[in-house]
Amino acid sequence: MLASTAILHQFTEGLAQVANKAQDPTNLARTILSGWAWDKLIREPGQFTKAIGERQPVTPDLSSLLLSWAQEGERLTFTKYCRTQAASVKEGESRVWRPPVGKLLSLTANPENFSFSAKIHDETVIESENPEATGKPRNYSLYTHTGEHVLGQRVHLALDSPGYRYYEPYIGTSLPFVHPERYESLHNPYYLLMKVLITRIQDEAKYRRGEKKKMGLVSLPDNIEGDHPPRAVPLGNDPMGSVYLDALEVEVLCLEMEGSYYPPPNKNPHSPENTEYFQKESYWSYTLVPNLRFATRAIEYAVYLKMKADGEEAFTEGWDHNYYRPRERKRWHRKQTEGELVLLLRQWKTEKKVTEKAKALIEGNDGSGANNVLLNSVLD
Repeated sequence: MLASTAILHQFTEGLAQVANKAQDPTNLARTILSGWAWDKLIREPGQFTKAIGERQPVTPDLSSLLLSWAQEGERLTFTKYCRTQAASVKEGESRVWRPPVGKLLSLTANPENFSFSAKIHDETVIESENPEATGKPRNYSLYTHTGEHVLGQRVHLALDSPGYRYYEPYIGTSLPFVHPERYESLHNPYYLLMKVLITRIQDEAKYRRGEKKKMGLVSLPDNIEGDHPPRAVPLGNDPMGSVYLDALEVEVLCLEMEGSYYPPPNKNPHSPENTEYFQKESYWSYTLVPNLRFATRAIEYAVYLKMKADGEEAFTEGWDHNYYRPRERKRWHRKQTEGELVLLLRQWKTEKKVTEKAKALIEGNDGSGANNVLLNSVLD
């Protein structure tokens, strides 16, 4: 089903805002994200997920619930810490060995493979020299690089979380991580807008980091006097190995940007105005862009499952199959989309270094059970 005239008008206005470097993209990105999240009041999918047709799901999937919880700052508990990389801990920190709990800060996803994770303000982490100081940002895996649910992982919405009463009907139910029908959203104007927003925000964040470096501010805003945050040090020598994983990449060829980004508002590097200016870059890089990528990768995961079921050739019927960008050797599937944007898609195998334990789990799973694992309950 084609998008309505009203949707296309909103989409065109959004593109114009993204293309104007003088406009702050933050509010537009938040609006788009809220439209993809689960609407807790009317208990329906966000308005933008329903913009393209009749087959959009009317029950929640975990990805849309998580997007709601991330924007509302709900408190979550996880049952398992699963890692595929070498273990590390920050200097001067330790943790209480009980199930992690804390406010959901952001979500993230691998831009090539299908690992998804959630970052919470983990209240079980304490500072060794100051036991009164508790809570540090920590990532917890939901899905591994192969798109398989982390075995034993459960996501608990804390009983004292502000929105618990709205989501109580779904507690203990079996939910898919992403509804299989979400592959249709690949052509949704708001999905395309999210992809363009990621590129636009990353570009302006890079500009602000450059301005910070010019001013001699090489650390994060909360260490603005020049103290570097503590570095992670290895906990042990975990043996590492290489695995080859399915990868799917989707890009949207962006429109030309107009104008110039706003420079720092003050020549004094430590002025309150500059602190706020650089803190926004940190928010973009560590919260807003990861949330946008999580939303788009959830859709692309549904695309991957559809391509796995129907075949790559059938899914990309009607696309240009031999598109190469200038000075690149990557072969893409190419298709013209709304607003004269160009959608690029490619699938391949990629090599990744993981722990030997993770390698054994990955190589022992051929992916044939992905749909069954996907539909197992991950919400308790």
